[in-house]
Amino acid sequence: MLALATNSKMPSVEILEGLKEGGVFLVEDWRRISGPDQEHHQSLGKYITNEVLATRYDQYFRDNALFEFDKSFIEEVLPANGRMLDLGCGTGRHLLHFARRGWDVCGVDLSEPMLLQATRKMAEEELRADFFQADILDLSFLPADSFDGAICMFSTLGMISQPQMRQRAVLEAARCLRPGGSYIAHVHNRLHFLRWTEGRRDLFMQFMRRLKGGHPIGDTVMRSYRGQLDLYLHNFTLGELLNLLKKAGLKVTRMVPLNEARDGQAKGIFNRIFANGFLVAAEKPLTLGESN
Repeated sequence: MLALATNSKMPSVEILEGLKEGGVFLVEDWRRISGPDQEHHQSLGKYITNEVLATRYDQYFRDNALFEFDKSFIEEVLPANGRMLDLGCGTGRHLLHFARRGWDVCGVDLSEPMLLQATRKMAEEELRADFFQADILDLSFLPADSFDGAICMFSTLGMISQPQMRQRAVLEAARCLRPGGSYIAHVHNRLHFLRWTEGRRDLFMQFMRRLKGGHPIGDTVMRSYRGQLDLYLHNFTLGELLNLLKKAGLKVTRMVPLNEARDGQAKGIFNRIFANGFLVAAEKPLTLGESN
């Protein structure tokens, strides 16, 4: 069975390595662990403490086609067993799947209710994992060059509210990757808004807001998300996403524009441009300067 440990202080790398055989390590107070959480959008604080969203998460998304397709995408990019870091792991759907396949898995999330669901599921199957209640903006508690894959799925990157903070999150993930390791992410496509009238109107309002010195284009707030709360989400252009990866020194190896059902790749130029979102994989170079 898994052991659950709590600690209000930041553990050293030596302690983390020593806990490797112990199963789960959960840091209790995320606010004192990593990242200037006050810089996040205010809606994130409500999201990560919402027990209803966490307890109903798996049931709500049970038939979500993306959850099967992104899993197969990861399997194709990372075919061999190794060490996986899930950034924004939520209730642990990917950790559970890849632990079953023999991967050594580690999850990071700010939400205690989500982590409680994840640890419960892992314990029920007597699978090992390391869990950290922490901000993905600061992964200094994890050793550099220590993971074969780092994943950031279901638009977790889009929940980070400022360009420099999103860049920081990707840089932190890249630091944790071993040379030759892959960073895999899902984001929503800003141009997808152009497919319907309300979306076009929303983009126009974002543009006008930006002209007046307001928030960047792509920033949105989903009203009454799952009937619980308002939630910030940034929608990316493909160029914006690729630039984030390039600045982190990562080399894109695969990119899939998602179809409307999010169960496969979009076909045709129009559907690729106005895709629902993107799955992307980028590799950390084996040698310095290889990504240029």
